[in-house]
Amino acid sequence: MPKTCLYLGLSPKNFSYEGIITHLPLIETQKIPLTHQIKKYLIDFSAFTTLIITSKTAVKNLITSLNELFQTNDIKLLFEKITIFSVGPSTTQALNDYNIKVSFEAKTHTSEGLVELLKNYNWLQKKVF
Repeated sequence: MPKTCLYLGLSPKNFSYEGIITHLPLIETQKIPLTHQIKKYLIDFSAFTTLIITSKTAVKNLITSLNELFQTNDIKLLFEKITIFSVGPSTTQALNDYNIKVSFEAKTHTSEGLVELLKNYNWLQKKVF
């Protein structure tokens, strides 16, 4: 009998497993409405020094929200002075698709790998989004 794995995330496309993968997505991502509180943070986006981004869906939703708020399709200037941490290559590629350069990418493309990367960063006087 072949080995099987139950994959609960959005897409097992980049998941490496020798055996049969059964995909049962238990989460759904949705863009949240731009509330007053969220708009307040997004309007001040360029004041942040650091961005930690954990998925290509988060990239898409952030860019969509910024474009909607600033009514432009070219918001890459907002990211120029921000140090950007990416969880992995799919997230990095999503940012690169908008001409946004990633500063650091986790070696192990998991939350744990991102935490390892973040351990060595100087957090003094940083404003994190």
